[in-house]
Amino acid sequence: MFRTVTTILLTIMAGSIAKEDVGIVDCWNPCSISGLWHSPHVATLWIHCNNDSSLKTAGTLTGKWFDKPWKSFQLTGRYTKVGRDVYLGFTAAYTDSVASLTGFYSDRDRKITTFWLMSVFALENWENTVIGQATFTKIF
Repeated sequence: MFRTVTTILLTIMAGSIAKEDVGIVDCWNPCSISGLWHSPHVATLWIHCNNDSSLKTAGTLTGKWFDKPWKSFQLTGRYTKVGRDVYLGFTAAYTDSVASLTGFYSDRDRKITTFWLMSVFALENWENTVIGQATFTKIF
């Protein structure tokens, strides 16, 4: 795990992945959750926030979902900031499945707690959705 995160960070810092490609925010973080997040056995996320022009407490999420250092998928979603906490939802589409996560960032715990649904190919429709929970910790 540590090796995966280190490889992603070193790849970004070495310039093999442009900051713009993963949405690095140098000095402005409108929703408190821009950055690199990790959940063991789930994924590493690079999240970037953009405020809506009309609302300063809501906006879009963009970024990358890394399941391996060399393999990433686009993620896109929305957030709403309430006080110092953030409620969020986003989706990542993979080669053979799609996952949608919804949850919240707690400023007190400094973690993102999510519940997720993943739809995968299955012969029977009732077998194609998996449900789970993941907690992400900020690493950068």
